[in-house]
Amino acid sequence: MRAYVAGALLVLVSMSPVVWAESSEDKNLVKQQEQYLYWMDQQTRNQVAERGEKVTEALDRIVRDGADVWNLYNRASQTLRDRYDFDAFKQAMKERTKLGVSENRIFAGVDGGFKRLPNLPGDREYAIVKYDVTFQNHDLLYTEQVTLEKTEDTSSASAWRVVGYFVGKKPFYMY
Repeated sequence: MRAYVAGALLVLVSMSPVVWAESSEDKNLVKQQEQYLYWMDQQTRNQVAERGEKVTEALDRIVRDGADVWNLYNRASQTLRDRYDFDAFKQAMKERTKLGVSENRIFAGVDGGFKRLPNLPGDREYAIVKYDVTFQNHDLLYTEQVTLEKTEDTSSASAWRVVGYFVGKKPFYMY
């Protein structure tokens, strides 16, 4: 029995360099990742999550109290302000208001870091904060995503500014 176990371990150990060897496909993947992704450490993820929470709180104040839309727009990234004038942003906030006040919001994670995202300038730092959320007067579960862009101030959560927002019905996947 011992000879059999030792032989199995010898075969497993001798195979491991073959199993873990980097293929040319892996090298191509590394090149692609270098173009689109960067490593985001836990401290940065925490900053991004904190900023995402502040953005969703501001959205809730706009819906609940009719808070100052201009203030949220003014604190957004320059990229967002270059893409959308204030009137377009204000119209988007009216659309968001139709869902009502969020009743429950659960942090679902941070995706990032991205150097590029669709419809946004490249060679920047982006992250997406995700939530599961329910809204007043709606029975459905929604997915809410706040896309943030890093600005020059790299010292705190305020370095991350909103560049995009998405809310949609949470899809159901059958496994």
